[in-house]
Amino acid sequence: MLCRYRLLPGYSLTQKDLPYILTPNEFTCLVRDVANIVSLRRSLPAKLQHNRHIASAQNTHILTRNLRRLIERGEWVALSMFPQPRGIEQLRLPLMSGLQQRIEKVQNPTSLVRIKTTPTLRHQSSHVASPAVVTEKSLDNKIIVEFAGQWPNNAASISISKLKGLNEKTKKIQKDRKFSHRSLTEFSDLDKEPRALYLTIPKTHSAKELNFLLADTISPVAKETEMGEWETVLVPVRPLIYTSELQEKDKLADVIKGYIYIFWKQKLWREVSVDKNSAFSDIDVEHYRNLASDNSSKNQRRSEGHPLPHLWLPYKIAGEAQIADKGLALLFSRTALPWKTIQEIETDPELYKTLISADELESYSVNQSFDNQKHIVAIDLQAFSSLNESKLTDALSMPSQSYLNQKSNKTAVIRLTNNSGRLGLILRDQFDQRYVNMDYQLEADGRTYERITDEFGFISLDDFAQLESVFINMKANEYDVDFSNRLFVEIGTLKPLKDETGLNQRLKNHDFIIAEHDDLNEGLQKNALKNMQYHCNLAMNATRNEETIDWFDCHDAE
Repeated sequence: MLCRYRLLPGYSLTQKDLPYILTPNEFTCLVRDVANIVSLRRSLPAKLQHNRHIASAQNTHILTRNLRRLIERGEWVALSMFPQPRGIEQLRLPLMSGLQQRIEKVQNPTSLVRIKTTPTLRHQSSHVASPAVVTEKSLDNKIIVEFAGQWPNNAASISISKLKGLNEKTKKIQKDRKFSHRSLTEFSDLDKEPRALYLTIPKTHSAKELNFLLADTISPVAKETEMGEWETVLVPVRPLIYTSELQEKDKLADVIKGYIYIFWKQKLWREVSVDKNSAFSDIDVEHYRNLASDNSSKNQRRSEGHPLPHLWLPYKIAGEAQIADKGLALLFSRTALPWKTIQEIETDPELYKTLISADELESYSVNQSFDNQKHIVAIDLQAFSSLNESKLTDALSMPSQSYLNQKSNKTAVIRLTNNSGRLGLILRDQFDQRYVNMDYQLEADGRTYERITDEFGFISLDDFAQLESVFINMKANEYDVDFSNRLFVEIGTLKPLKDETGLNQRLKNHDFIIAEHDDLNEGLQKNALKNMQYHCNLAMNATRNEETIDWFDCHDAE
């Protein structure tokens, strides 16, 4: 069937497209003739097909409804293949709809400017060169940033800048008096020159500020412009941590110790320390990134940002949703990640996929709120079941007062896993097969924690990094009932691998020897090392060769 329409992103609408504009009603009538959902989806641009609300639609009715919403909001524009037999002024569009605002912006792209000239003298020779015309820039433009929800003001701000590193204007966020689902930051009295946009956070012990780049170029719009949803949108989110490896949505805890890592376009954008009050304090990531690679300070990063009650994430920048390859991903770690680990996440696509994606923020454009999705949920929809105290560590707690104070703010929660740290072990059986999704018990500091290994057989020990040792009790196989295998794992006292004691500790941690370090002679160590190399398919020479060291590096602190 010949397609009778085309769709293009709202921000790319031009004057030439206006005679072809279809109203949402006209577009809906056209797509009713499409035979099935497969044909309808194939008729859409590839970028639109990957939109979460389009890809998840299960029938033509839902797909058509979601397309109509995107068109009404001006996110996408429907065009006929032929000029329409009526003027653009005859369109019947909802007042203040995003589509109407898109059209008005294209119809009125510029404002008049005043021209200054030097007056010509009455008797001045006609051969004198004409004076240069000096134009004064119009200051009838503005930049507006939208935020999901409404909340009491905090220390964070938004800044614009023409020159790198020099804030031109800094503004706080204000509640939108017309729409209760959002807040706005407005920079008025601007010329048309594009600006860089920053998230600005004051430092606690300095007059300086931390500036996190949001966009290199944001173009101002005419001061009369209004939009149902502005082209740049940030979402305040509150991270909560799963207390179960099964990732049950109602079994979550607040963070009272640890670090949140926010990666944007697979590069670390913000590293945030969490204090006992569940407040978030930023670390100057770019400062440490620019230090020499051998500078020890890269692994001794300290937070400087003023404590904040939530984290602002960029959902949409200059009309483009920050999802997929341009999206954000978050990670929680009980302890600060080594800079080497951060670099590995930035350069390894497979490792990056293990982080929690924030793509579900896209639901804001459909509902002006957040559904109860896999990782993202409206803060007032997040439910809590009674938590087993043995599941909580000193890094987690029941929902804090800081969290409860935000329940009515119409912001969002992002659920993060509790095994995202890098200190831990991979459990394997005697055939070197990983213990995947298996029950185990961890004894530490006089308490017993019942947990499950993940899909890699990994046990996180981040929460116990300050202890000297822990015991791990696990089943011999998936059919066993009792936790018959018992491992003693040394953590805080772990010596370097090049040290004899360090090698012995690792051999014991991986259950290749059972003797204490003081009782271990050279012969027992060589036999244990050869046994380890045999089971791990390494060269059996009973020496600490490069291949053996690499195996321990990979499996001893995943």
